[in-house]
Amino acid sequence: MTGVTVNRETALNRRVDPATVTPTPDWQDAPPAVWSDVLREGLMKIAIVAAGLIIVATAAVVAIQPGFLKPASLALVKKSDILGFSPGMTFEETTKLVTQRRYRCRQLRDSHTLDCAVDAARVTIDSDEVDERHPIRRVTAELNNPGPQETAVKSISDQFNAQPTRDAREGWIWIVGRGLKLSYDGTALRLVDEAEEARRSKEGLKR
Repeated sequence: MTGVTVNRETALNRRVDPATVTPTPDWQDAPPAVWSDVLREGLMKIAIVAAGLIIVATAAVVAIQPGFLKPASLALVKKSDILGFSPGMTFEETTKLVTQRRYRCRQLRDSHTLDCAVDAARVTIDSDEVDERHPIRRVTAELNNPGPQETAVKSISDQFNAQPTRDAREGWIWIVGRGLKLSYDGTALRLVDEAEEARRSKEGLKR
C-alpha cells in the first residue's frame, strides 16, 4: 500500500493567502439599521410566544368550567338560555341545536322530552305535547359538581347580567331575557317562561 506522508511542521508553517480567507463579521461594528432589524425580529418572536401562552391558558379555563358557570369576562352576550336551550324554542329548533353542538341526548318514549348529558350536567328539556310545534316549556340542568353556592350564584348573576332575589321554596331567582324565570336551589338550574306557565294554568282551570 502506498501513501503520502505530510510533514507536520510544514503543514503548520504553511502560509495562508489572505485573499482566500472569508472575514468573520464583527457585530459590534454593524450600523444601527442592522441592530434595529435584529431587535425588531426578537421582539416579534417574544410577542408570538406570549400570545400563544395566553390562548392556551384561556382555553384551559373554559374547558374546566360548565358553560353556564363561566365568569362574566367570557360571556360575550347577555344570556337567556341554558346551554342554548330556551323556553319557546320549537322541537325542530331544539333537535337542530342538539345536532349542531353534538350533545348526547335521548328522547323519552312517547314524549318530546329530551334527556341530555352536557357539560358536566344532566339537562332535561320538557316540551309542550299539545302544540304541534312542541315548544320548550322548561329547561332543567342538574349540576354534577356545583361547588360553593355563593360562588355559583355570583357566576350566574354575572353571566346572565341580572341580580337575584331569595325565595324560601325555590332558592335564588333571576328574571332574564324576555321575562324568563331562572332559579337555582344549590343543585339544579331551572329556566321557565313564567307568563306562559301562568297562561296555561288558567286555561287548564277553565277546562
